[in-house]
Amino acid sequence: MNKLLVSVVVILAVLFALGLYLLAEMAGGTSFEERYASIDKLTFSVGKGSVLKQELRIVMSYGNKSVETQRADRTVKVNDFSWPAYHLCPMNETAPTVQCYDVPFSLVAMPKELMGVDTIGLPFNLGRGNQIFLKYNGITNVDMPWGPHPVVNYTNFTASYPQPDVNMTTKFYFDTTEGYLVRIEVSITDGNLTSTAIFQLTEVPQLNGPLEVSKPETWEWEGRD
Repeated sequence: MNKLLVSVVVILAVLFALGLYLLAEMAGGTSFEERYASIDKLTFSVGKGSVLKQELRIVMSYGNKSVETQRADRTVKVNDFSWPAYHLCPMNETAPTVQCYDVPFSLVAMPKELMGVDTIGLPFNLGRGNQIFLKYNGITNVDMPWGPHPVVNYTNFTASYPQPDVNMTTKFYFDTTEGYLVRIEVSITDGNLTSTAIFQLTEVPQLNGPLEVSKPETWEWEGRD
């Protein structure tokens, strides 16, 4: 076996091992506690100056029939970040005074270091407090306005909420590589009538990252909601 062949074999072995490591990282095999203890910073792909084109739709479904009852579009620019919130400013508003506002990071991006953990609590208000507890549900593709997009799915299922005999399912979809939020779906159903709110991007975002913050001593959303 000549030296060139030996080098190729070694390189392929290293790449294979690296590939297995990356798959394991994204396969949800690591607990949040283990991952969080091993890092010293949080990295977001969405930095100051990033532009996000967003859309909110409300869809009512009964049997095989669906009707869209509401739609709103907005383009925002990331003006600043102060843990744990992004400061966003609308870019396509016509009002004389544009009102900027804060949103939790979970509505913009997931820290890259925490992608793929088995479970995670994130800031998100569904009327039961300021957090949601999500379980890793694998990698999939979602149909977006620009085409199929690979995402990591985190899901929460809550039975008998917001009323008895009514169930709620919340799905977060984050970009597999950069961790930015691609879509959120919140569905409420009694088995017959289903109302679904869809908050998503309408274009691949203009990222201006990375944005790094020191790891907080405590994760505020550790407990189950």
